[in-house]
Amino acid sequence: MRVNSIQLYIDETKKCLANGNNLAALIVALTIPDICGKVLYPNDKTAERYKKWFDSYIGDYEQSSLEKEKPESERMPYMSGDVFYKLRCSMLHEGTDDISSKIQVDNFNLLFGKSGRLESKSIEPRIGYMPDGTIGVIEKVITWNINVYQLCEKILWSAEAFLKNECPDATKIPTIQIYPEIPSIFIVKK
Repeated sequence: MRVNSIQLYIDETKKCLANGNNLAALIVALTIPDICGKVLYPNDKTAERYKKWFDSYIGDYEQSSLEKEKPESERMPYMSGDVFYKLRCSMLHEGTDDISSKIQVDNFNLLFGKSGRLESKSIEPRIGYMPDGTIGVIEKVITWNINVYQLCEKILWSAEAFLKNECPDATKIPTIQIYPEIPSIFIVKK
């Protein structure tokens, strides 16, 4: 039986979350924008279509208009396609969630509890000696915490909205062959 791969990934992510397998849920959820992006932007390269889809469905709603007005060097990080493409690549290809050096934050933390806010950010001053010998703020430490459960939920809601609103033609959605049991053609007879 062939099944809609986006819906399958949504369902599998939900099962992982229901069973407390948040790391597995995150890894599957981070691949959903890949598939959705492929449907909308089939001719774009993987990174570009991932970022476009993520920003259209999630990222564009995550940064306040006040933050957008600031010079880029002064903006706080936000849940953009660029950030989450980097997280996806880091998790899938390097086996790590440490993307702090790639997104200009000092501490990037994934929180694996079910409750809590989707994200929290803080800027803490680091006090030390200034070049003139006085004591002052020598740098700011940016910490960004992301709740994995809430992030997965946000990706799932967005993918479900995408399926409902953007994919009336189911033939454009990739499918995966699912065998409920081993087909007889694969059974070796002795």
